[in-house]
Amino acid sequence: MRGQRANVESPALALAAAPWGRRALALGVDGLLYAIVTVLAFVVTIIVLANGSSDEDAAGTGLTALLVFAVTYPWLLLGLWGGRTVGRRVAGVRVVGHDGRPVGIGRAFVREVLVKGVFGVLVLPLLASVLWPLRDPHQRALHDLVAGTRVVRDRS
Repeated sequence: MRGQRANVESPALALAAAPWGRRALALGVDGLLYAIVTVLAFVVTIIVLANGSSDEDAAGTGLTALLVFAVTYPWLLLGLWGGRTVGRRVAGVRVVGHDGRPVGIGRAFVREVLVKGVFGVLVLPLLASVLWPLRDPHQRALHDLVAGTRVVRDRS
């Protein structure tokens, strides 16, 4: 009875949860994109240096580009692309709110920038959050619990 009641309170719980392996695949694909952007930021830094700029200017340019991408990529894509990033699309999963609908810009910001940002600075909570779906009955990560989201299979 409790499970049925939970589904009424949270339509997202009625959707098929994304298995941990699919979540890991999405993280890996998005990680590959981060690596590509990191290399591009490094190349930009080298180009800026080659054009006679100071080391500080070059490093600042590359790091700024990398930081802007790292913060905006998951947040804006989740908010504007139906709860998906490139990695989530490849893995066939999406992020939804308690109502079962894709997260919007606001909830995506809370989930990706605020919660994961704090967890990432503290490192251990981020690792715990990534592994949490392995033991959660609804396969939610700690950042999902805090932000009121859930990663589900994408049937679209």
